[in-house]
Amino acid sequence: KDELCTSRQILARLSSIPRIVIHNPTLNKALVSVLRHEDAIHIPLLQIDIEAGGIITDWNRAMTDLTGIPKSSVVGKAYADILSEWAPHLSEEYRTAAVDWVGKEKDDPIENDKGNYSLSIDEKKARGHFMFPLPLPIKDTFGGASNNDCWYIELLACRADMALRECYTCHFFAQWEMPTTKGWIGGAEFTLRRKQGLPSPRPVIGAIGGDGNSTAFADASEKQPSSDANDKTAGSAAEDKDVYDTITNYIQSCQSSVGIEYLREVLYHVRMAMRKPVVNSKKAYSFTKDWTTNADTAEINKAVVKALGGDRIIEQEVKGGKMSWRLAFTASPKKKGDFYERYELDSKRRDWEDGWKKFLKKISPVVGGSKHSRSTCAATDAPHIIPGVDHPERTLITLKIEGIERGDGSYRDVPFKAYATIQVPATLNFFQLHRVVNQTMNCSSDCTRETHIWTTKNIAPESDTCGKEEEPDCVQLGETYFIENGKKADSNEDHTLFGRGDAIRQRVSRTAAVYDQMAPLYFHPYSTSLDFCKESTISKIYGCIHSTCISAVFYQPGASATLENGMVKYCSKYSLTCTRIDEYKGPLPSNSNINVMLPKCLRGKSEDEHYSAHDWSVDRANFQLRKDRGVLRRMLFPLGAEYGMQTMPWCWSGDYRFGIKNPSVPLAAQLVGTDLRPMCLLGEPPLPGSSGYRKYASNIYGRIDPDYLQENVIDMADFPVPFKKGTTFRKRSHVYHSYDEAPKSDADNEPCQGEIWEKEVDEEMERIGDLKPKKKAKVKKRKLGPTV
Repeated sequence: KDELCTSRQILARLSSIPRIVIHNPTLNKALVSVLRHEDAIHIPLLQIDIEAGGIITDWNRAMTDLTGIPKSSVVGKAYADILSEWAPHLSEEYRTAAVDWVGKEKDDPIENDKGNYSLSIDEKKARGHFMFPLPLPIKDTFGGASNNDCWYIELLACRADMALRECYTCHFFAQWEMPTTKGWIGGAEFTLRRKQGLPSPRPVIGAIGGDGNSTAFADASEKQPSSDANDKTAGSAAEDKDVYDTITNYIQSCQSSVGIEYLREVLYHVRMAMRKPVVNSKKAYSFTKDWTTNADTAEINKAVVKALGGDRIIEQEVKGGKMSWRLAFTASPKKKGDFYERYELDSKRRDWEDGWKKFLKKISPVVGGSKHSRSTCAATDAPHIIPGVDHPERTLITLKIEGIERGDGSYRDVPFKAYATIQVPATLNFFQLHRVVNQTMNCSSDCTRETHIWTTKNIAPESDTCGKEEEPDCVQLGETYFIENGKKADSNEDHTLFGRGDAIRQRVSRTAAVYDQMAPLYFHPYSTSLDFCKESTISKIYGCIHSTCISAVFYQPGASATLENGMVKYCSKYSLTCTRIDEYKGPLPSNSNINVMLPKCLRGKSEDEHYSAHDWSVDRANFQLRKDRGVLRRMLFPLGAEYGMQTMPWCWSGDYRFGIKNPSVPLAAQLVGTDLRPMCLLGEPPLPGSSGYRKYASNIYGRIDPDYLQENVIDMADFPVPFKKGTTFRKRSHVYHSYDEAPKSDADNEPCQGEIWEKEVDEEMERIGDLKPKKKAKVKKRKLGPTV
């Protein structure tokens, strides 16, 4: 008995294994009770001894989870030496600034609004002043720190003893307790970065063993699925290798984007089929073109079909100039009780699933590495291999709007029937699309100021979760909150888009898209004791309505999203589905600030009594849309800008706490794109003291023009424009909210921004109208009388 460990020692040993999952509540409490406060909290923290020359004296469990580097590898080393050894690719300016910041004993206080020097300031100023983009090493595929691939982690960090609560006002930080906070540095937001200008190497990925040591495993592109082990003969394995070599060589030598466009469509259909593999021989996998007759894709299509099972699995046909696939087998035998047919169908099903999953794993990284694969935004080279809109500036999207339900004024949601079909330019952002939907369905400017949420399904994860708003596996754009006098009424960060959530939030890009990551252990926000993470708080991407192009979601026919407009008893919900995508063939505007066309309503119908009272019609909807032409024809979305998300970063992460199937990897490398590579940003972040750092560190603030934030939008009569972009007119006790109402003789009048935008649109339309060939007037031929 003396040789046996006590239960407390056993639990302490178990707590050192990151992947352990205990579902017994009693054991959970016992396990947490043996952890240090520093190891139980979900914030990655490291402790620096400034007096000893910047030596790392502690490294909590969350930091090990984030970087994949165990505590024993860093404690006792100087932070400066770690950067020199494991991150030599950092610029001298960045490395010097990081070492100097870590070596400071405390931050300087800043002047608050009252002119006093204090640490008690609002979160926006605190984040810009006290936070630093701290570079940290990350473990690579070979178990060591990543120094060859030029990867590193940028952790927005602050000093725990001074500004942690100032920078994070969420209420779950209020219960954070540690025996001492001196020397501790950490933060709850991180970004995986890579040195700019290098080709995308293998994924930064590795396993963490129970003893804290790292064990390497193969790159995602080199993994062999289980079907490889089941190859019956060496001849079939060699034949299989030859066909994949053919496809790989084709991708790498592809000189045009046509072949990559074809393979993106193939990967999309394979991915969607494998999310929920159900045998349905009637389901057609439709392609946009006839790739069998295309000179660039005819031969590679044969190789792709062969890799996916050939005629035994796929039935290919061409109809109406488009290619389509169907499964060449059924789910059940034609004759009940036919054992041999059942055995053959089961064999085909297994080959179908194994072969298509293998194709997805082997070809996705290769297509993602092609120079013809689009990036999610200009700030990153993370490739996008799902079909999308390649030229949104010359693309028109047709959307069908359907009413779902709305509040009846008494905190109840009732269904209503109303639909409309609209055509919009693909360059609109979701702020503009919200205005189009409201003005189309209401035939007025009502509800254009309502805060709103767009929700769509995340198509990247391998699971087939439904992607509703309450489900974790979805993409959410925008948020809802109350507005009073053109300002956000509720400033409590616990209820805002980037303030809520119980997990570490990873920033996907500079477009304010963030991703809730599963965290290990932390103080539960609604409890005074430690608890495990909630599974429902992970796997949701959050984006911004102003910096996201609508073509990022409505990238092909069938793509859909849900709009929740307003909140509580004023809420209305609509479903929007893309029905077709067309190319705009008219003349392009000479003014780069104007898009190609004004959104228009094509058809619609209302069966709701409230809409009937407003006498809804297509003409009235288009009349209202034309009144808002100054905003709707404005190019508010910046094409090609690093802060504009032109392609949705469809991504997924391995379930850190509850995922038994996937091996543990550094938390920063778990967020991967559709090509199975970690999502990252290029280059280095802005440093404190630069013009853009305060906005950068303030998360959502500054990632877009603050004047376009929803809380800064005010209704100016029938012409709503961004609040700070317009000017209200004041004369004595009257306030004029529209330039039409303002007395023209008033010397204090300033031109309203909405009026300027509208004038630019009218001038551009007049110019384009002059370019169109004018129809010649028909001359009636004079009939001659009968000749004598």
